[in-house]
Amino acid sequence: RALPFLLRDGVISGTPTEVEVIRSALPLIQERISRLKEVVPMLSFLFGDDVQYEDGALASLREDPSRHVLQATLKELETLENWSHTEIEARLRAALIEGLGLKPRLAFGPVRTAVTGSHISPPLFESMELLGQKRCIARTMMSGVLSSSSATITFIRNREFLSFRRDWASLKKAGCMKAAGMPPSPKASSISASCRARC
Repeated sequence: RALPFLLRDGVISGTPTEVEVIRSALPLIQERISRLKEVVPMLSFLFGDDVQYEDGALASLREDPSRHVLQATLKELETLENWSHTEIEARLRAALIEGLGLKPRLAFGPVRTAVTGSHISPPLFESMELLGQKRCIARTMMSGVLSSSSATITFIRNREFLSFRRDWASLKKAGCMKAAGMPPSPKASSISASCRARC
């Protein structure tokens, strides 16, 4: 019964993978919502690479102690081999509560906001399992944590490289070699006037 609300708001397109994620997530929130329309704000963070943050959330994540919490979290997420909610919880409890000496609210609050965009969400570790390792790493990093770790850099560079390939293909098709910083090809004589203007 929750599917129509998610489809209507464009959160999902209805693929089998999306439906399976919803089926896994609904039991996690059934006691946290009173109306079905609340499913949309509660589960929308599970779909797509980007996340919509609450007002002021990013600013708070970039301040201490949240920044230190996310740095420690990122280190654990990148080296976690078995991506399950039990393993995620065990590693983060060891790093943040035992390692940094934080109370659970101070330890896991910034992590929840970083990966879901909100301080209210389904259970944190189950949510992270559903999100997947790459998206959790990317969101933790993009929320304001600066890291030179290989896993994060590889993920970001892969996205940039794919974007570059698309842009480069478009330039070649248009003949806009000058815009790409390359010498004109023999076919450049056929470049349209509009393309020259852009170059």
